[in-house]
Amino acid sequence: MKNITLLGNSIYFYKLIKLVYPDSIISIQSWRSIKKNYKKKQCKIDIIIVCGYDYQSYGYDFKKFLKCNVAKPLGYLKAHATASTRIIYINTAFSSKTITYSRYEYAKNILAYSIKSKFRSAEILSLPLILDDRFSTPVKGGVVARFIINKLIAHNLIKTINTSQIIKLLENNSKSNKKIQRMDERLLSIPRNQFIDRILRLSND
Repeated sequence: MKNITLLGNSIYFYKLIKLVYPDSIISIQSWRSIKKNYKKKQCKIDIIIVCGYDYQSYGYDFKKFLKCNVAKPLGYLKAHATASTRIIYINTAFSSKTITYSRYEYAKNILAYSIKSKFRSAEILSLPLILDDRFSTPVKGGVVARFIINKLIAHNLIKTINTSQIIKLLENNSKSNKKIQRMDERLLSIPRNQFIDRILRLSND
């Protein structure tokens, strides 16, 4: 029986982990409440899966934005992971871009880069847009955002991955062999909403 911590309040990944490790004990650590449990003593953790993002942080000042999405989760790993802990970070699809105008993309890139720098054996799973069992996208956002994303998928302009494919990656200890390059940011000190940030990310692909 494995003791697993899911760093990120994702029902989708909770169910997925249960499929891969049906007899495991899974605890969910909410992304926004990391600091409350920063140094709380726990029993040995076998696997930590990081899959979160603070979606309220689009409107934060840049310093607070980085603290929420990079410093806090990295600090949690440093406090709770041991040499034998398997660390899996669910990253966005691999990109060869060196510059981004998107807060979401920058945060995911910097956290992946930081985790890999600190924990050499960490597995970085760079996944495209996820489709659930009904082949719909669990995309956060309003009706307009979902409509645009679905249109892009229909025209094969966005790559996707389904649940079965992700399960195989987790079971096979698969990870990207591509070196993660640290991105430079542009205009990220300017707060924005999620829709604008997503448009900036897609327009720069």
